[in-house]
Amino acid sequence: MRNILLSLLLVVVLFTSAWSQLVINPNPAIVSEVDITEFDVVAYTFITNDSDVPRTLRWERNVVSIADGWQSAVCDKVQCYLPHVSTQTFPLEENETANLDVHIYPANREGAAVIEIIVTDVQDENVTVTGQFYFNEDPNSNYEKISNRIKIFPNPCSDFLYIEEFHTVNRVEIYSLDGNLVVNSPLSSNSLSIAHLPTGSYIVRMKDKAGNQISSNVLKKI
Repeated sequence: MRNILLSLLLVVVLFTSAWSQLVINPNPAIVSEVDITEFDVVAYTFITNDSDVPRTLRWERNVVSIADGWQSAVCDKVQCYLPHVSTQTFPLEENETANLDVHIYPANREGAAVIEIIVTDVQDENVTVTGQFYFNEDPNSNYEKISNRIKIFPNPCSDFLYIEEFHTVNRVEIYSLDGNLVVNSPLSSNSLSIAHLPTGSYIVRMKDKAGNQISSNVLKKI
């Protein structure tokens, strides 16, 4: 009987652990009217470790889309980081809530941005949550989910774009951030000319022979 009770207790503990979550609130965070004259525009959120164990967490910033000339940065419980810092770790005690904010620096330029912050437990990658941050964007729109499974380089790029694992790619489509298809080309080598494209940011979609999208990347054309 004692062994049965211990086994039941273990099941309860494991079940509880499996359902323990990280919670970001509000999610999504929306800044609908960015004042471009401000140096720093902030979307404020809080992350909660909704469990009874302390965690060491790692956040990663994924820039889904961002206007030309804008920069983004992240502030967590520990400190605020410069725009070039795209990932960092921080501790969060059991049942603790801390800030997790995204800053945009619009540099007096019109535009919009969508940023994802992916937070994962360093010791258990099954414990994860993604926060979405919208600046002058509609959260109900079908923005591109960036997968980056196939790498592109250099990025930023001025003339020829090179594609890793190009043999798995049958066609490359490049879209402007307003959704216009600007390149629709079959791929027979590891490079593609983009010299004719205006300076700006684009979404690169790669498809296989069956027409399935196998990777999508943000490209900055200079």
